[in-house]
Amino acid sequence: MFKLGESEFEIKEADLTAAFRTWDDEEDTEFVWVIYIKMEEGTLDEDEETVSPCLYHENGFRIEDVHSWKELEGVTLEWDEEENDNGEDAGYIQTFDTEIITEGRIEFLKRNGRKYLVKWSGVTEYETPFEFEGELDFSGILVDSASIPNQEELEAAMTPFIDMEEFECVPESGYDKDDGERHYRWTCVPKDVF
Repeated sequence: MFKLGESEFEIKEADLTAAFRTWDDEEDTEFVWVIYIKMEEGTLDEDEETVSPCLYHENGFRIEDVHSWKELEGVTLEWDEEENDNGEDAGYIQTFDTEIITEGRIEFLKRNGRKYLVKWSGVTEYETPFEFEGELDFSGILVDSASIPNQEELEAAMTPFIDMEEFECVPESGYDKDDGERHYRWTCVPKDVF
């Protein structure tokens, strides 16, 4: 269920992924968690205009002291502004335009296999309250790297952030940037769901 103001929407898809990105040097390495929730089409308040809202984080967020994707149960994250002290956004809601979330709270309530029961509530820049409660499906880690061409180096680079024994990493097609720099892509899928 997703509630925006007085309007309620059914969930179409709800995904939790992690993203590991590297650029030219180690200081540009990041490991973040990303939530993306797409709703079924419905109407907004008195407008009666049809919309399919989307609730998401633009660039992801860090979760300290979590070294396994299975350890998210019980984690609560809070924002009292549109960005926290790490510069991570509180999220966005896309309806007819994009609304910045200015206060938010994400609670990972319970894990069941690869799914997490999550409650995400808050207020947008237009002072519209919202609340999502439902399951997010953890699909794995998406990797985009300018410096890691093979699996051995990938696992070594990611080990400080996450337990790599829990994942099987599959290379995907890379791409060349405009300046000719090669980027490598991987998808790391959880091996064990329990």
